[in-house]
Amino acid sequence: MKAELKRIAKNLRRRGWSKKRIAKKLGVSTSTVRLWVAEIELTADQIASLESRGRKAVELGRRAGVETIKRNCAARWEGFRREAEVEYEALSKDPRFMFGLALYVGEGSKAGKNAVSIANADVYVLRSAIEFFGMIGLGRESLKAQIQVHNDGDIRTAEKYWLDALGLEKRQLHKTIAVTSISSKGTKGNVLPYGTCHLRVFSTQAQQKLLRWMELALGKSRDGGATPPLAIWGRSLTERASGL
Repeated sequence: MKAELKRIAKNLRRRGWSKKRIAKKLGVSTSTVRLWVAEIELTADQIASLESRGRKAVELGRRAGVETIKRNCAARWEGFRREAEVEYEALSKDPRFMFGLALYVGEGSKAGKNAVSIANADVYVLRSAIEFFGMIGLGRESLKAQIQVHNDGDIRTAEKYWLDALGLEKRQLHKTIAVTSISSKGTKGNVLPYGTCHLRVFSTQAQQKLLRWMELALGKSRDGGATPPLAIWGRSLTERASGL
């Protein structure tokens, strides 16, 4: 039996089969095949064919790996969105949450897949955003900030202003960006002496939940939805303010 397998292995090797392929075909180890066919030399064409087949196998493996990662990510994101739907029923009853969500709908970034971010020149807007982030589990310590100063604004003054105003530490600050407005070309006065501040928290879970909460608030339910909850919430605020 062993002699017959060895004979077949040699024949397959002479035809240009790889040792791994022969081992799989005969149900033996690759090291055994290596010993059986050690004296057989492949032609240049056979070697080139094996190398080409190997590259194709690597590429197919890479593609399969990428698809597996995509499926796993999609499943994780769907899980986060399902959690968001369950949590939304209670959260939507809290005016502070709905205010923060409305703020993010208007001012926050909806792009990207793994970060929650908002930029503004108004410190009160960003303070409200930080309070909202805290409500959804994103603590102040997890924030990263980047300042953009305009038309030769003083960088150190701007950094101190935003760090003090938002209660952040120096370690949370990315390198400040200095820009000159294309329209003014540096000739106009600086109407934003402290520039703008961009706050960001890296969290795929929070980002996916926020996207789903915004969809729910805007009436984009999985089955089509009805009146947007944000519209209802806005009307109720107006009615309370007017005393109706």
